[in-house]
Amino acid sequence: MNAFTMTLTSTEKREEAKDKIAVLQRQEATTYRRPLPSFGSDKHWRQSIVEWMYDIVDSASMQRDVVAVASYYLDATSVSTREEYQLCAMTALQLAMKLYCSSSMSWSSLVRLSRGAFNEDDIRVMENRILESLKWRVHPPTANCFLREYLQLLPESVDTNSLYRLEQISRFVTEFASCLNSFCQYQPSHLAFAGMCVAMQRMEVGMVTNIHECIEAHTGMNFDAITTLWTELQQSLAHNVSLHELQVSMAALCSPVPRDTVSPLVIKPVLQFGRSPRQVSC
Repeated sequence: MNAFTMTLTSTEKREEAKDKIAVLQRQEATTYRRPLPSFGSDKHWRQSIVEWMYDIVDSASMQRDVVAVASYYLDATSVSTREEYQLCAMTALQLAMKLYCSSSMSWSSLVRLSRGAFNEDDIRVMENRILESLKWRVHPPTANCFLREYLQLLPESVDTNSLYRLEQISRFVTEFASCLNSFCQYQPSHLAFAGMCVAMQRMEVGMVTNIHECIEAHTGMNFDAITTLWTELQQSLAHNVSLHELQVSMAALCSPVPRDTVSPLVIKPVLQFGRSPRQVSC
């Protein structure tokens, strides 16, 4: 069943989620240990590149998860100039699309996108370079991978609307964090947990302690391990205009309604914004 149908978890689903989380945690600690950005002492350069990736994915109506994968490829590949970094970003995004989406951009489309700055040979060479840097390990666990499983662990007492709002705001926070250099040092499992904590605080969920305890009991993590990360996320998001818009929209869309009216699943397409939700507005 699709993880985003927001069906409350059964015991079987919870056990399956626990097993998946354990595997993902092993992967992030070993095979897919998060690389720090190889280029970009100018933190705004990487931020601009990752936000550009989100714009491309949104314009092509593809799943946003591919950006987290593409940024992992980008950070893992050593480059020395801005031109190489731009080429690496384009190629990393195209590679992630090929692996994770039903459709992708062709190399000729990338050449046009670069406005002639690169040719197909440049892209072909860079793709091989990325794959060699990754040692052909191209399926890194992302914060959203963990978030999907964490949502399966929550108590059944969490109502559907709250679960839906929690997912949407948590995804926003993890996507926001993926743009900023300062959060590259943190493991995806911690980013997902901290993102949920930020979302719960913003939502003023009345059962925060119960949810914390539930995640901690099933994953082996504890809130103390992410306190610094949680604080940094709060500070970075303090003046984010897009997050405020998302909160207002979600509160309106998920307000109590008669049972025979539209469900949260039907109103998802209404969530459209004039600016990128990841855009930093500090």
